[in-house]
Amino acid sequence: MFHDTEKKLISLFVQKEWDEAYALILQDEPNHPGKLHKFSFWKACLLCIKNEPDEALATLQNAFDKGFWWNPDLLKGDQDLTPLHEKKAFQGLIDECEKRKKQAMEEARPLVEFHGNQDPSAAVVVLHGRGGNMEDTIPYWMNEMSVRDCLFAFLQSSQAAGYEAYGWDDADKTIREVQGIVNKIIKDYPDVERIILAGFSQGGKTAIKLVLSEELERTNEFYAVVPAIREEDLQMGGKSGARGWIVTGTEDPFYAETKKLKQHLEKQKVKCEWIEYEGMSHTYPEDFTELFQTSFQSKKVTR
Repeated sequence: MFHDTEKKLISLFVQKEWDEAYALILQDEPNHPGKLHKFSFWKACLLCIKNEPDEALATLQNAFDKGFWWNPDLLKGDQDLTPLHEKKAFQGLIDECEKRKKQAMEEARPLVEFHGNQDPSAAVVVLHGRGGNMEDTIPYWMNEMSVRDCLFAFLQSSQAAGYEAYGWDDADKTIREVQGIVNKIIKDYPDVERIILAGFSQGGKTAIKLVLSEELERTNEFYAVVPAIREEDLQMGGKSGARGWIVTGTEDPFYAETKKLKQHLEKQKVKCEWIEYEGMSHTYPEDFTELFQTSFQSKKVTR
């Protein structure tokens, strides 16, 4: 499955195993033609690391010519692509990606897929990370046991952030889209007693914020995986009865601020279970589906 390859590549990048990462890309890219935007980006980064910037640019251009593209901020901000910044053709590629992003933003619509128990007592609303989508998020959360336990609602934002990539930057749009799904769950599944807002990265941060904001009815629990917490997020207010889980890794770039947030939430009397993985970067844990199922079944959250 693609998400297995993606997890392996992220791990190899963190370990700086460049040759092994490049070999994996060459091996698996033909098996996932619809993910050329991801494989070509990873390949371009590695080619720059290997001091082959012309090949890197050609790799990106080839994917673009086939209809794929990237968020201009990603192209400009990724440090591995720094050798391309002075190339006129690279600046032209960024400009063309900006045009495609604008068109995608005009065309994007919110989506949702429901999976799992259709007579549930609990529902989990899952938000993808920034630059993610519904399809790539689903495999991380579900296994044979978890789909028996609860109803999953996987959302895809209407806010385009790249090719088949979306985000939650607009707070007002985000609240409307999540509120619509929460209302649908309450209406269509009247026996649901728990609605957990969950998410990865920006989606995890958004889940925490929405639960604590009291904007949404009957949402008192959050489940955040490597939430993208920044300094300005440390002033979130508490909510009586709110509780949740935070899954993080010591190599996650948001680790320090996330730890500060946990301490802040404790002061606000928000019960929060801290699950830390030594050496894990900004990704899902290898055992995440089992971890989530265990956490979900444990209704009592301890510090």
